Amino acid sequence: MDLDSTKESIVTNAYHVPSDMKVPLHKHAEQDEIFYCIKGSGFGILENKEIESTTTP
Repeated sequence: MDLDSTKESIVTNAYHVPSDMKVPLHKHAEQDEIFYCIKGSGFGILENKEIESTTTP
C-alpha cells in the first residue's frame, strides 16, 4: 500500500445540513463517503438499508 498516494486521495469537507433538507440518493463510483453526525440525529441509506445516526449529550 502506498501511504502517500492514499493521503493524496483523501478529501475532507464539512457541511451543515438543515433538518428540513433532503439529500438526493446518489453514488460515488470512484470514492467512499463518510458522514459524522455532530449534533442531532438523522439517517442514511446504505445498500437499501436505513442507517440511523444520533449524537449523545
